[in-house]
Amino acid sequence: MRQHILRGTTYVVEEQGRRFATFVLLQTPDPTYSFIEGAWLRDAPYVTFHSLASDGRHHGVAHFLFDWARETFRCDLRLDTHHDNHRMQHLARSYGFRECGVIYLADGAPRKAYQYLILTKWGLNR
Repeated sequence: MRQHILRGTTYVVEEQGRRFATFVLLQTPDPTYSFIEGAWLRDAPYVTFHSLASDGRHHGVAHFLFDWARETFRCDLRLDTHHDNHRMQHLARSYGFRECGVIYLADGAPRKAYQYLILTKWGLNR
């Protein structure tokens, strides 16, 4: 987490000066996503969410952040999560992310990988 803070990829969400959520957002290709058991939906520019956490005081934080990233970066979204993190899997699916397969972290740990496709001027690419 320290490296993400130093690189400026850690974000904090606050309301009236009170912090209630944090996440990491990578705007460059994630090296752990170069190999996937399965397949990405398409090979296009994307941003990656990592380490999304909230104190639980606000409902809908994940969807708010996904909306923000779509509007801000106008590219596909990707994320990965632990096989036991059913809450994050539910949040991803309920937003419209599709499960693409399994990626492996640098230490070899497997993670479920998800991608959300943005609309293009020709419509939704599936």
